[in-house]
Amino acid sequence: MKKQIENIFSKKSLSKKEQKCPNPSCKIVVDTREKQSLIPTNLESKKANWSFQTLTEGDYEIGPYRIERKTIHDFAGSLLSGRLETQLKNLKEKHENPALLFENNLLPLKTKIHPNVIKANLLKIALELEIPIIFTESEEDTANQLILLAKRVEKHKPND
Repeated sequence: MKKQIENIFSKKSLSKKEQKCPNPSCKIVVDTREKQSLIPTNLESKKANWSFQTLTEGDYEIGPYRIERKTIHDFAGSLLSGRLETQLKNLKEKHENPALLFENNLLPLKTKIHPNVIKANLLKIALELEIPIIFTESEEDTANQLILLAKRVEKHKPND
């Protein structure tokens, strides 16, 4: 009878039960108004360290970062109402590390705003307001980006 050899170099995928928390020491704080999105569900399924809290500005807080999330339709609506610039200026005034998370690609665009207007405003946010923009494709991708940022904060955390 032959003995089976175990390949110690293979990458075994952990079952959901065995999956480890990707960001154990840096909690992702999700604004309570984001409960309707699938991002909390995605964070939970990835075993992330997260919680709900009411945030006065932005939708997510990760260490020193405060992030405002906009889907393409939220972005267009905020542009039309004029509240986007106010939201981002408040975010920048009150937080040292603000960011805009822009979720979804530009196609298909079913808004009253021409794609060039969206692009011009993204340029204004990045260049004039000097607010970094994180682009994601979906709510799952957004959850992955939030986890990556939390892991980065953990990695670069000064020693206490």
